[in-house]
Parts: sequence; structure tokens; C-alpha cells
Amino acid sequence: MLKQDKIGISNSGGPKPMLLECDFYYLAGDSAALLALAALLENLPTYSAGHAFIRDDSANAMSSG
Repeated sequence: MLKQDKIGISNSGGPKPMLLECDFYYLAGDSAALLALAALLENLPTYSAGHAFIRDDSANAMSSG
């Protein structure tokens, strides 16, 4: 069987299950997505690996004053 790469984009309350079982994940979100990303990371299979990218604009918002 061929291994397939998949990409998904979701807003809050996304599909169930949110993530299919994979060996490697890339997760991305902004600071508003922190709780959702944490929940996703906590529930990943123990054998999986990956990267999580979180955008934080708070420094830019504070300095643009």
C-alpha cells in the first residue's frame, strides 16, 4: 500500500476525529489556538513525532503603540 500525505485545515469544533493516526504531524496555530493545539498534542499516538508552530503577535501589537 502506498503511503499518502494529507493536509487538513479546520476552525474550532472541527471534524471528529480531528486528526487521523499518522507517524508525523505538523500543527500550526496562533495564540487563540493554544488550548486546541495542547489537546491535540496530548492525544497523539505515543509513536508519533512532529512539529508544532505557534504564531505570537503580542510583541508586535505592544510595540506598534
